[in-house]
Amino acid sequence: MNELVYEQLIKNFEESLLTQLRGHNNEAGFLEMWVPDPDSRKSIANMVEAAEIYGLPDFVLTINQSSISDAQLKILAEDISDLADIAVEATGEMYALKFSQIGSKA
Repeated sequence: MNELVYEQLIKNFEESLLTQLRGHNNEAGFLEMWVPDPDSRKSIANMVEAAEIYGLPDFVLTINQSSISDAQLKILAEDISDLADIAVEATGEMYALKFSQIGSKA
């Protein structure tokens, strides 16, 4: 299962905009189709959609609790309910968001 760190992905994306014309976020193939949104909830929902298009069945995203609220997590779960399952695990100051069954919910 792919394990990604949200804040590092955002940093890498922003840096690559300055240095690359194409191929942003190539380390996890499906992210090639992902463009982050300033709203972390929308950004993560876009990431799940990119994973579905790519055919990725699951991945884990680690995110700082300061980057997304409990209310946003609840809305995110509703937003993606027809695309994937989500399990949220809080550890310290981080959340581990485990997405599974991507694309097989329909």
